[in-house]
Amino acid sequence: DAEEPILWWSPDPRFVLFPNKLKVSKSMKQVLRSNRFKVTTNTAFKQVVQECSKIKRIGQQGTWITNSMID
Repeated sequence: DAEEPILWWSPDPRFVLFPNKLKVSKSMKQVLRSNRFKVTTNTAFKQVVQECSKIKRIGQQGTWITNSMID
């Protein structure tokens, strides 16, 4: 609604990842060592949000991620 502020939804409790406390399984270590994926943090935030806004959701039209949220 144009009259309402931008809303960000966050579940309670939130999922928070603490890298120094992360326990990685043996199978996941193998996957990470294979270099099939690149793990990054705090890069291309705006582009990630823009791409997330394009994901089609079954039974729903559009997205809740608006241009003003992206900006």
